[in-house]
Amino acid sequence: MSFDYRQFLISPKAGSDSFSSFMEDLVATPKSFLYTSPSLVSDAIRSFGYKIVVRSGEPVINYSIFADPFSDGINAIYGQEFCIDKVLDIVDSADQESVPRRGIILVGPPSSGKTNIIDMVTRGLEEFTRKENVKVCTFSIIFEKDGKKFVYQSPFLHSPILLVPITSEQDGKIVYPRKEFFAEIEKSNPDLVVPNYYKNATLDKVTLNILDHLVNTSGKCYADVLDDFVHVQRTSFSIAQGRGIANIDDMGKLRADTKSVRIGSSFQDILDSFIPGLDVYTYEGSFVSSNRGILHIHDAFSKTKSDEKYRPLLMLLGSGKISVEATQTFLDTTVFITTNLEEMQNLEDELTSKKILDRVEKVPVNYLVDANSEMEILERDMVGIRDKYDIDPNLIRIASYYSVMTRLFPTLREEGEMPKHWTDEKKKFYDRLPPEKKLLIYCSQCRDPIKTILSLPPLHQFRNECSKLGLDLSDSESFKSKVFRNERAMSLEETGIFSNDEIKMIDDEFMRILIREHCMAEGKYGMSVRQLQNIMRDTIASSDGQKVTVNQFIKQLTKIVLEGSSSHYWLNDDHIYGLCDEKILCDRFIGDDIFDTTDGMYGDYRELIDLTVALHNSIIRKEITIAAVNRDPAKIENDLRRYVQYVLLHRAAKNKSFSKVLVEQYSFVDPVRGLKVDKSDQQFMVSIESILMKEKPTSSQRESFRDMIADKFFKMKDSGELDIQDGYSIINSTDDNLRFCFGQEYSTLLSHGRAMDGINVTLLEEAFYHKYNSKVKYEKCNDKLKKLVEMILNNLEKNNGYSRGMALETVIYALSEHIIEFNEILS
Repeated sequence: MSFDYRQFLISPKAGSDSFSSFMEDLVATPKSFLYTSPSLVSDAIRSFGYKIVVRSGEPVINYSIFADPFSDGINAIYGQEFCIDKVLDIVDSADQESVPRRGIILVGPPSSGKTNIIDMVTRGLEEFTRKENVKVCTFSIIFEKDGKKFVYQSPFLHSPILLVPITSEQDGKIVYPRKEFFAEIEKSNPDLVVPNYYKNATLDKVTLNILDHLVNTSGKCYADVLDDFVHVQRTSFSIAQGRGIANIDDMGKLRADTKSVRIGSSFQDILDSFIPGLDVYTYEGSFVSSNRGILHIHDAFSKTKSDEKYRPLLMLLGSGKISVEATQTFLDTTVFITTNLEEMQNLEDELTSKKILDRVEKVPVNYLVDANSEMEILERDMVGIRDKYDIDPNLIRIASYYSVMTRLFPTLREEGEMPKHWTDEKKKFYDRLPPEKKLLIYCSQCRDPIKTILSLPPLHQFRNECSKLGLDLSDSESFKSKVFRNERAMSLEETGIFSNDEIKMIDDEFMRILIREHCMAEGKYGMSVRQLQNIMRDTIASSDGQKVTVNQFIKQLTKIVLEGSSSHYWLNDDHIYGLCDEKILCDRFIGDDIFDTTDGMYGDYRELIDLTVALHNSIIRKEITIAAVNRDPAKIENDLRRYVQYVLLHRAAKNKSFSKVLVEQYSFVDPVRGLKVDKSDQQFMVSIESILMKEKPTSSQRESFRDMIADKFFKMKDSGELDIQDGYSIINSTDDNLRFCFGQEYSTLLSHGRAMDGINVTLLEEAFYHKYNSKVKYEKCNDKLKKLVEMILNNLEKNNGYSRGMALETVIYALSEHIIEFNEILS
C-alpha cells in the first residue's frame, strides 16, 4: 500500500503583518495577545482538560496533561495532584504581583517525578502555543533594496507590544504612550487586567539601537519606521530548538553571551544603506532562549557552592532583568528548578546563598502515598512483561502496598490539636492508627464524591481552583460528569480490616485531617518506585521463567531487607524510628493474623513485610471464598435490598401511632410477581440474619440488629450518601449507592455459601493437590469433586483475572499456608 507522505509534512503559515495591522488586531482581541509566560503555562496545563478526584476526603483537580497525551502515557504522572496544584497557585499569582516573580523549586527524593512534571508542562506549552487563538507574536526588522532583503530578528522573540514606547517626548513634555494605550484597552475591556510585564518591559539593546538609528537616519517618525521596517509574525515554542523553552543542568550556563552577526558583504551593503556603520551582534544562552516561556534548571545545586554562580539567577528573580553588554533587558520567564533533598539541605545550610531562598517557592514532590497511583505506575512500566509471563493479578497491588507503607509517617497530632467535638474513642483511634489502616484510608474509594465536594468548608482551596475552571460547586450538575471514581479503589468496608465502629469514625473530616498532617512531607523517604521496579525485575529474574507470584515477590523482598542497608541504601531511613519512639498502635486483626500494639511499626521494614503478607492473605481468602460459594453478585444485591426494605416495613408495623401511614410509605410492588407487598417476610429476614449475625441470635438480638440496619439506612439517607429516588422503593431503585453504604453486609452475604451435601472437604483439598501435582491421580477423583474444583478455578479466572495456572497456584498456596479452610466455607 502506498500513500502520500507529504500529507504529514505540515507547512507553517507563510507571510507576516505590518505593525499597524498587528495593533488593530490587538485592540480588537487583546486577551489573545497579552499572554505572559505564567499565563501561557497555566492555560496550557488547563487546556488539555481535567477530572476531579477525591483523595482521602480531599477533592483535587487531576489535569489530563500529566497523563502524557504526547507519548501515549509512557511518561504519565500519577498521584501528584497536590504538588501540581501548588505549582499552579504560584504561576497564577505571578501576573498579579507587583514585585518580580518567584522561581519554583521542586524538591524531592530521586525518581519522585520532579523532572517528569516539568517535561509534561514544557511539552504542553510547546503544543499550546501552536493553537490558533493563542497569538504569541514576535517581529522582524526587514531592510529591502533592489529586490534583496536583510532580515534581523532578536533571539529574545520579543512581543511587538514592547515596540510601543514607555516614555517619549512630545511638545517639550514627557508622555507615557504605553501606559495611555493600555488604559484605553482596559477601558474597552473592563474584565481585562493587563499584566505588569507588558506595562514595564523594554527591548534588548541591539533592537533598540537599530530602531533609534532608523529614526535618526531615515527622516521618518517612529510610527512610520515601525510600519515601514517592522513585520510581525506568529511564533511558537520549541523544546528541540530552544525557542521559548530552555533546559540546562549547570548554573554556569545561565549567562547571556554576545556574538557578532556575520551577514555577508551583499547584505552588509543593504544594511549600510539604511544605518551605515552599525555593528550588529546578537545574544545566545539559556536566558535568551527561555524568554516568554520556561527556564528549567536540572539538579540546580549539585555542582556549585559558589554564590557567584547564582548571581545571574538572583538578578532575574530579583528584578526581572538580566545584564548583557553593560545594559539590562527584561525577561518574561517562568523559572523551574529541580533538586533533591540533600542538595536542597546543603543550599539552605550555606550562609552565602540565603538570599536565593527568599526568591524561590519550594514545592515538595515526594514518593506517592496513594497505593492506587503507585499501581498505575507499575502497570505502565510492566506492560512489556505481561505477554511473556503469567503474572499474579495481586502482584502489583501487594508490591504497591508495601512500597507505600515504607513511606508513611505515624500520626503525631496531640489530643488538644484534634477537633473538640471528636469523642475520646475517635481521638484514640486517630492517635494509634497503624500503617496498614492509614495505607487503606489513603487509597480508599470515596463513599460519595459529590457529597464530599458539596460539603467542603467555605474557604477550602478546591473552591478557588474550581472558580478558575468555571465550575459552580453549588450546582452538582455542573461538575458531576467530571468526577472520577477509580474502579480499583476499595471502600473501607471492602478491605475487611476495619470494624463497623471504626468506619463510622472515618468521615471526610477525619480523612482530611489525616492527609493534611504530613502533606506534603510524607513520602520523603522509604522505597522509591524505581527501587520497587528493580525488586520486581529481580523477582522476575529469579522466577521459573513462566510465572511471577506474590509469594516470589515476598521472598525476594525479605531477602533484600535481611541483607540490610549496607547493600540497599533505602533501608537506612532511620528518621521514622525517631518519630515512632514510644508510639503505641492499636491491637488489630488482618484476617486471621493478630498484631499487637508494638507489631508492624512505621519504618520497620521487616515487620511491614508481615503486614503486607497478612493483607495479601486476606485478599486471596476473600477471592477464593467467593469463588467457592459461587454466588451471583446481582442476586446478592437484590437480597440485600429486599432485606432492608423488609426491615423498614417491620419497623413501620411496630409504630402504633403512624403504622398505617408508614406501612404505605414502605410498601412496594414486587418486580417479579407484580404484586403489592405491604408486610415483611419474616422467614426471609431470619435467613439473611443467620448469615449477617453469624451466631444463632435470640429474638431480642434480632430486633436490635434490625433497628441498627434501619437507623443506618435513615442516617445514610439524611446525610445524602444514600440517594433513593422519590417514588421508588429500595428494591426498584438504581444508582443510589446502597450497595456501597451497606458494603460490609453485602460482602458478608457474597462470601457465604450454603452447605454442599456429599462434599468431603478433605478429599476436595486433596483434589486440588492432585490437579497441581498429578494429572493421573486427579482424573481418578470423584466427578462431583472435580466439578467443584473446576468451578472454583473458573470463578477465580472470571472474577479476579487469574490465569488458569495462576488460580490453581494461588489455591494451593492458600491451602498449604492454612489461609483458607474449605470446611468453614462450605459447611
